[in-house]
Amino acid sequence: MVRFFLCLLVLGFSVQALAESYWLGLGSFRGLTNAQHFRDESAQNLGQQLVIRKVTTHKGDYFRVLAGPFSDKSKASQKLRAVRSQGFPAAWMMLDSRFQSSSTKIAALTIEQTIEQTPPAEADQAIRQPVSGGERARLTRIDEAGTPIVIDGFVDESVWASVPIIDDFVVVEPDTLQPGTYSTKLRIAYSDKGIYVSAIMHQPEGTLVRRLSGRDVRDNRDSINITIDTSGEGRYGFWFGINLGDSLMDGTVLPERVFSSDWDGPWYGRSQKIPQGWSAEMFVPWGIVSMPAAAQVRSMGMYVSRRVAHLDERWAWPALAPTQAKFMSALKKLEMEGVQPRQQYSIYPFVATAFDWVDDQPQYRAGADLFWRPSSNFQLN
Repeated sequence: MVRFFLCLLVLGFSVQALAESYWLGLGSFRGLTNAQHFRDESAQNLGQQLVIRKVTTHKGDYFRVLAGPFSDKSKASQKLRAVRSQGFPAAWMMLDSRFQSSSTKIAALTIEQTIEQTPPAEADQAIRQPVSGGERARLTRIDEAGTPIVIDGFVDESVWASVPIIDDFVVVEPDTLQPGTYSTKLRIAYSDKGIYVSAIMHQPEGTLVRRLSGRDVRDNRDSINITIDTSGEGRYGFWFGINLGDSLMDGTVLPERVFSSDWDGPWYGRSQKIPQGWSAEMFVPWGIVSMPAAAQVRSMGMYVSRRVAHLDERWAWPALAPTQAKFMSALKKLEMEGVQPRQQYSIYPFVATAFDWVDDQPQYRAGADLFWRPSSNFQLN
């Protein structure tokens, strides 16, 4: 009888040891394809195998990329510090209290369904921006003085690590609305001076299409484009695009899909080829766009699309295909605090030269175009 109770006690300790294991969360994604791309890249950078687990939370289903398991908290904490120092500042720790036998242990390529009633909120917020339905997304405000962003096309500034990733891009041309073949990691932030956009676009190097051209020239090449409804009510807006190779495009847009490229604004954009594909950064100053006065919290609509030239496809967030009747009134609503219209002015200097073959003499001209908008409803040219 004593031996029986001793066996039960030993078995109890064994089950308890197996029942609790610690895992490190590295990323959380809506789409399995994006999670697999992230897992493969992260595993190469960390030099270890990673797993993907499908979880159901109060926000919906996610695919989580995890490292582990670890038998005790101290080992997991030590690994967490190491992982964060290796370029994963948003990594978090989670406790798995399920019994893990050899038959249920997660393999490197296995997707397993689990339930999490209270997932770590800071992890989801640090990795992915909520974009479901008509929910408004609150953008990340950054301090340019403390964490400056250099618009060079490389998404390597430390501040980008604190900005949530948006990865819900689907194919809108043709309008299959299926997830894109490659992952797109979009980040949007803002400051007192303007709005920042960065994108890391995965793609095999041999498929990149780079063509140089003048401004506003549309061609089938890899590009990233944004449309901003600065009115917040679907009444007017602006669009900006940068192609791989740094050729810029911009213009205005009116309901529902009246695009014009007659307007050129002084904004900034750069692109770069990277080992995983290509990347881009854009900065649009508030001073170049029209916007009405608003309360402390301002709402704007946004649409982002990516052109994948070798597939002859366009992917977008949100899923607004050209075949849909609505566009401006259906853009994703973003919220920002403390953004107010400013007095706007732009100066475009120019020089020109010509040669008069009749009089056999050159002609020179120099000048500047000045645009000044002291309020949102008056402009002097």
